[in-house]
Amino acid sequence: MRENMGGSPEMVNLLESYFFKEKTHLNDLITRSTNDTTVYYADPAKVPFTVSMPVYILTSHHTFSGAEDFAYALQMAKRAVVVGETTGGGAHPTRPVSVGQGFVVFIPFARSLNPVTHTDWEGTGVVPDVQVEARQALDKARELTLRAQRQTASSEQEKRQVDYLLDELAAQHPTSAGPGSRLQPYTGTYGPLTMYLSGNKLLCKNVEANNLVTELRPIAPHRFVLDDNAHVEFVQDSTGKWNRIKLYVSDGNVYEERRKGMK
Repeated sequence: MRENMGGSPEMVNLLESYFFKEKTHLNDLITRSTNDTTVYYADPAKVPFTVSMPVYILTSHHTFSGAEDFAYALQMAKRAVVVGETTGGGAHPTRPVSVGQGFVVFIPFARSLNPVTHTDWEGTGVVPDVQVEARQALDKARELTLRAQRQTASSEQEKRQVDYLLDELAAQHPTSAGPGSRLQPYTGTYGPLTMYLSGNKLLCKNVEANNLVTELRPIAPHRFVLDDNAHVEFVQDSTGKWNRIKLYVSDGNVYEERRKGMK
C-alpha cells in the first residue's frame, strides 16, 4: 500500500474478504446529513477463496484514504502487521461542493468508525506496528516473516535454513569489508578452498569447482557470502588465530574446514 492513494469502500471491503475465514465486522461509514450507517463486513461468501497465512501491509506517508481503511481495519482486527511509515490520515470521504463564481471545495460528507477503536485515522494516520522508512518496509517485512518462521521451526536444520535466508537479506545491504590489512588474517587454504587478497577484495578459489573464483561479500563480522549456495564464517582459536572456517549451506547443513598448516 506504499503508493496507494485509495479507492472505493466497496473495493476495500471486497479485498478484506479474502483474508477472513468468518464474517467479520471491520468498519462503519456514517453519513453526516442523514446519520445513516453503512456497515462493512469482511465476508468469505463474497470471494472465491480465502487465505490464512500471516499478512504484512507495507505503508508510506503517501498511503491514503481507502488504502488506509484496508490497513487500519486489518491491523485493528489483529489480522495483519503494518510495516512502514505513518500514513496520510484521510478517513472522512469528501465530495465537491460549489461555492459560486466557479469555485469548488471538497467537504467531508461521512466519517469512518472502527468497531474496535470506536474512532478512525482521520488526521492521525495509521500508525505502523513496526516503523521503518517506506523504502525499507519490504525487507523488514521479509525479516519479520523469517523470524516468525524460525520460532516455529521443528528442527535445528530448519532453523539454520531460516538463518541462511536472514543472512541473504543482510547481504543485500552489505557494509564495507574494510582494507586489505583487515582481511589478510583470513587468507590461506581451507580444504578445497583457497582464500586470497586481490587489492582490497577477499577472493576464494575452489579447486572442486574447476578453480572457480568468487568474491566474498560481507554479511557480518567474520562472515561472508561465498557463492549462490553457501556462506562462510572465519573462526578464531583460543590464541586468536584464524584456524578454521564454517560453511553454512542453504539446505541448513554446516561443514567445517581446518586451515592448512594449522593444528
